[in-house]
Amino acid sequence: FQDTTVEDTTVEDTTVEETTVEDTTPDAEPDVAPDAPEDTTPDTAVDATPDAAADADAAMEDTTPDTTPDTTPDTTPDTPPDTTPDTTPDTTPDTTPDTTPDVAIDTTPEPAQVDWCRLQFPLRIDGVEGDEVLVFVRLFEDGLTNLSPGNDVRDGLVGEFGFGPDGSEPDAAWAWQPAAPNDGYTESSEPGNDEWFATFTLPAPGTYDYAFRFQLEADGPYTLCDGPGGPGSDGAENGYQPAFSGDAVVTPPPLACEPNPCTTPPADACSDDTTAVRYAALGTCIDEDGTPRCDYAPESVPCAAGETCSDGVCGSVAPVTPTFCRLQFPLSSVISAGDGLLFYTRFYAEGLTDVSPATDPYPTVVSQVGVGPEVDPSVDASGWTWFDQIPNEAYDGLTFGEPNNDEYVGEIVFDEAAVLRVSTRVSGDGGATWLYCDGQDAGSSDGIQIENLGVVTVESVP
Repeated sequence: FQDTTVEDTTVEDTTVEETTVEDTTPDAEPDVAPDAPEDTTPDTAVDATPDAAADADAAMEDTTPDTTPDTTPDTTPDTPPDTTPDTTPDTTPDTTPDTTPDVAIDTTPEPAQVDWCRLQFPLRIDGVEGDEVLVFVRLFEDGLTNLSPGNDVRDGLVGEFGFGPDGSEPDAAWAWQPAAPNDGYTESSEPGNDEWFATFTLPAPGTYDYAFRFQLEADGPYTLCDGPGGPGSDGAENGYQPAFSGDAVVTPPPLACEPNPCTTPPADACSDDTTAVRYAALGTCIDEDGTPRCDYAPESVPCAAGETCSDGVCGSVAPVTPTFCRLQFPLSSVISAGDGLLFYTRFYAEGLTDVSPATDPYPTVVSQVGVGPEVDPSVDASGWTWFDQIPNEAYDGLTFGEPNNDEYVGEIVFDEAAVLRVSTRVSGDGGATWLYCDGQDAGSSDGIQIENLGVVTVESVP
């Protein structure tokens, strides 16, 4: 600041010089004497005695600004501000309306969530669409998972497994399904952690990310579970990282018919004694939901006149001659009308039935079971009805103690109530001639005995 102190100036002494007063009284006689000369010597004596009144007047009247710069530093301290709090209440009413909207303070506590989790196994899946893979996850929640060596659950704890596009973040666009605690888990390797699992059915071919998530209470936040990423990045330790998610590479199932698996046709066979059935060497493959079905286009080939079919081959086959036969079972039955019975015949033909203990089919062999009146069918078969029998593939002559005999079987369904006799017959020449059989051990050895024919009593249904 500029120093405005008034400069102290010494006022020059203005004492009036003493002069002699002229006597104006008229002389009686004119004064002709000249006046003494005027004192022109300057008054150099200065009155150093301060004149207080004059100084005061000069101080009040000096309006000349001081243009001399003040270079003396101002060392007077500034007056500090008044920091004393104002404790006097403001009693003036505030009549200005408050137009500022109120801001609500949310005091609701943050919802809890699972402390930590990690995708455990497997971290990568290479499979075929439709394969089912078990996937496991481990989690930690202080005060829960460390309660026991097994899995510890509580109300509200929800685990889910999900998958979505490769490199994506788990969200509502992923496909989610429930996960469940692994009942077989114990904490031998990671005390304090629990283990859950889910069954992952591999979707359509493509590349996917998969992970788990856990929710500790309804509508609470999820903890997302990726895989181990090393120190500081173990599962949910540093949040979810797509780079550490599970990776699934799904390929299409192999085509059932490429290459064509139908290269083993059935053996040629006979549909009857005079018709061969032959099959194409390469069949047509039909894909039935991933399972191949082969169609070898069977072709029926009639045998030429005088030929018979054997093992799918038509040709001249020498007849065989059965020399023994027996109605094996049953010999006596009671059934209801509408029911059926299986009847068994055993016979012997040298060079055929004694080839093996099993039944040996032969193109010229025919076996039949018949029912009729109480007469000898070998004498009069006009009242009898006959039904074809087929080789019994389950027969084992060693088991039944007759390894040289073969066995045929056939069914009769009885439509109405009756009492009927039962006999069987065997032909070795395609039905040109017959050997008739009754029951009991002797069978045909002693001819037909009426009393040894089988009996079926058919009862009407109430």
